[in-house]
Amino acid sequence: MLMVIFCFFFSSCFEITEDITINADGSGNFNLILNASESKDNLANYMKVGEVDGKKIPGQSELNHNLVKLKFILQGISGLSNISIEKDFQNFIFKISGNFSELNRLNAGIIQVAEAFNTSEFPVPRDHNFKAVPGEVQRFFPYPIDQTFYDRTKSSVQYILDEARVTSIFRFSEKIKSFSNSKAKLSPSGKAVMLKATLAEISRAEKTLANKINY
Repeated sequence: MLMVIFCFFFSSCFEITEDITINADGSGNFNLILNASESKDNLANYMKVGEVDGKKIPGQSELNHNLVKLKFILQGISGLSNISIEKDFQNFIFKISGNFSELNRLNAGIIQVAEAFNTSEFPVPRDHNFKAVPGEVQRFFPYPIDQTFYDRTKSSVQYILDEARVTSIFRFSEKIKSFSNSKAKLSPSGKAVMLKATLAEISRAEKTLANKINY
């Protein structure tokens, strides 16, 4: 969801973190964080100029408007509640958080947000990002990857892909029995699993956020 709003951050280094906690009854909470503080000076200049590489950059008022729109959409999704948005324009750190009655309800939120902000001629993929049943959670990564994309891009874009990071964390009230992604790391408590990747690694299909977790 954050990628939909802040796609212009591809012009600078950033980190996106999805941190999801699942309770014993299947309910839980989510935190989606975009941290572009490493590039805050560049981003502040881009917003003052209003464009970068000929691409229009939204100002703070437009971003605020989009964040209000984003919150309104998520608040309207059945099964999602206590939606909160924190924004720090000085350091360019943004956080979206909320509760879910079941993890699957996040799929509806992602699809509706993507459709609301989609400005391309292509339809929004409706594949699920999450699936949860008692004792098992799946994180899908249903996005087609062109493995030649990285090699075909300019060196400046490659640098951004190399530096931009994505982190996925799942936390449980019980100990994790197994997980399918060999790149994932289990916490010392055995109740959380974490995946880290750069956009370059994802674009080259060296890593994926896809994982099946049994607990």
